[in-house]
Amino acid sequence: MRRPRAPGAARRLLASEAGSGLVMSLMATAMFGIVSLTIYCTLRYLSRESVYYMRAAQAHEAAEAGLESALYQLRLDPLWRGGYREKSFWEGAYTVTLSTEDPPWVTATGYSASITGFGRAARTIRAKAKFTSAGDGYAVESDARVTVNGAESLVDSYDSAVDVAPALFGSQANIWSNGSAETLSPGLRIRGSLNFRSGPEPEPSSVAGEIVLATERRELAFYDGSSFATRNNNSVLPPDVYDRETKMLSIPSGVNVFLDPGNYYLNGIDVQGTLTARAGGPVNVYLNGDLSVTGAVLNLGGVPSRLNIYGQGAANTYNIGLYNLAPLPAPPLHARLLSRDAAVTIERVVYGKVVGSRVDFGPKGVLHFDISAGRAAPDHAAWEPGTWVESSRRR
Repeated sequence: MRRPRAPGAARRLLASEAGSGLVMSLMATAMFGIVSLTIYCTLRYLSRESVYYMRAAQAHEAAEAGLESALYQLRLDPLWRGGYREKSFWEGAYTVTLSTEDPPWVTATGYSASITGFGRAARTIRAKAKFTSAGDGYAVESDARVTVNGAESLVDSYDSAVDVAPALFGSQANIWSNGSAETLSPGLRIRGSLNFRSGPEPEPSSVAGEIVLATERRELAFYDGSSFATRNNNSVLPPDVYDRETKMLSIPSGVNVFLDPGNYYLNGIDVQGTLTARAGGPVNVYLNGDLSVTGAVLNLGGVPSRLNIYGQGAANTYNIGLYNLAPLPAPPLHARLLSRDAAVTIERVVYGKVVGSRVDFGPKGVLHFDISAGRAAPDHAAWEPGTWVESSRRR
């Protein structure tokens, strides 16, 4: 016969069983917490990765857009090295930089839209540009009218890559006008071919090459310098001739101002004294206003493509006027004047290339077209095979 247990032993057994249950309950709770935390961390990781890959795709698209935008600008102007800084694209942006090589390496970094708590993704693509041959281009391109009018006015050609100061000039100075073309004085005025779309045919004896009535309109290049409106080299300009508020450069008679190679953004230029572009890399002036030259503009290198004036505004006037120190001979201007919206008047000798809405040569206006400077619009620009490199990072 089993003896009944003492009440104390029963209580100890019940307490032991209750303690075991509590431990098991705590262990189950801990395991549930661990599993829940694991699931939470996994879902959070997957959510972050999903958002990241979405942002990475946006950044990649922005970077490719930056490369294509740069490629378009290089097709218009192989010397363009301006790049872009945080230029908006869709919900993100891209930044583009170019090396000084020819052709250049182009680096584009695309950024996705920023999401609170996640930031934004960045994607960088780097590739080297490749150009095809562009031929000899045009000495003068105009959207409305070209007039070569004067007893001494003339348009001919040379190549600065061969000789920066030739004694003889050639007959590769072709002209294109989307409007009319006039040669109002007798004698040979254009040593090249002439394409025009409206108005009477110019005097055949005034044109050395073919005279063609064009049926198609030629799109004139626009050199976008908006990225230099705030990021430029204007700070080196002397304050006595440059107004930092208006961005106007006014050089009085007897004053000589030097421009170092770089990029300048100005709202107007008036040269009554002397403006000198130092030799070396190109001096690029993005001009959102008028240009008046009655003094001297000197290009110490003598290569027109090293001094470029890119028009940024509509209905401006570029007047390369008579020399204010006459009867002294006016120093020739070696430059590319490229403004599809400006009315350009040439009253002295210019070496280089001219683009304008209207281009008028006065009685002493002469353009020696630099064939090398005219290669401003390649037939095609692409990426060098095997140079495309991509990288990404989280921000």
